[in-house]
Amino acid sequence: MGAPGSYSFSNVTANHTIAASFAIDQKTLTVASAYAGASPGNVTVNFGTAVSEFVVNSPVAGPAGTRYVCTGGTVAGNAFTAVNATNVTLTLTNNATLTWLWKTQYLWSATAGANGTVVTSNGWYDAGAGASASAVANTGYYFTGWTGSVTNTLNPLAVTMSGARSVTANFSTTPLVQYTIVATAGANGTITPSGSVLVTQGATATFTFTPDANYQVSDVLVDGVSAGAPGSYSFSNVTTNHT
Repeated sequence: MGAPGSYSFSNVTANHTIAASFAIDQKTLTVASAYAGASPGNVTVNFGTAVSEFVVNSPVAGPAGTRYVCTGGTVAGNAFTAVNATNVTLTLTNNATLTWLWKTQYLWSATAGANGTVVTSNGWYDAGAGASASAVANTGYYFTGWTGSVTNTLNPLAVTMSGARSVTANFSTTPLVQYTIVATAGANGTITPSGSVLVTQGATATFTFTPDANYQVSDVLVDGVSAGAPGSYSFSNVTTNHT
């Protein structure tokens, strides 16, 4: 008779039997992952079954100098426990959807040519994060500029990781004519680059101001004179020291 919610005997004129059997509800967990690797993935199980889901391929290699890293999972429709960035557990009592979350990272590499060294932290950086490097010349030599993904003479060098970056510091026995821009930030924000920044004569140096959460840039002083409250400021054709 199938599985009706009720059954009626009509115009009863004889004895009958009726028996009902019951089966536990089935619940489905749907799993989404932008870079695959979900295990076991989509499952349909009995109500109240404990399920453990994993990402087994993090990090995932992308184009040269790019990778994708799983940062955790979130479940809509059912309570869950985040064991770590690649494992969640749940007792499935509802149909639900698990979405694995990923972030992009780029490779940063700064090396020194002959006659100097570089101070940096090479490795993987989150997209949008900052990386920096300082060039240090050996005795009798001078830093002359960066080549590679970035070409300029700023020292230290600060970049925003919007892609893979690889730079080399170059050195020579002939010094560049350079000037110093002293960049400082007050409380509740940062300036990039910061500190005593060396700029080659005639070059352009751009500084970016980043307020902390719930703050905004209120004023920027250039050589002691207000420049308003821009998000960045550039010194063009530098021919003297600045603050």
